[in-house]
Amino acid sequence: MSTSSTGTPYGIMMYYASGSFEMKNNTVIQTNSGYGIYHYYSYGSATNRHVIANNVVVIGGANTYNYCMYMYYATFTDIINNSFHFYGTGTTNGKSCC
Repeated sequence: MSTSSTGTPYGIMMYYASGSFEMKNNTVIQTNSGYGIYHYYSYGSATNRHVIANNVVVIGGANTYNYCMYMYYATFTDIINNSFHFYGTGTTNGKSCC
């Protein structure tokens, strides 16, 4: 576990990932806002898919950003059987919880 007193915390980050990968059976708890799963410019293909499955994300707090899952330009990604829970008073609470 790593902690940070400044900046925006990320639970799991996939940043410019390519090829196939699996992110399975993780638990992310962010009690002070931030991103649970951050999937940014990650490129799969029809034969090399990305799999995000069976993860639990709990996120909350009073800061501005509370994203359970944030995806931007992510291709060929299968999102299967994940659980997301958010709480708190952040201004963007829940906007990307799916």
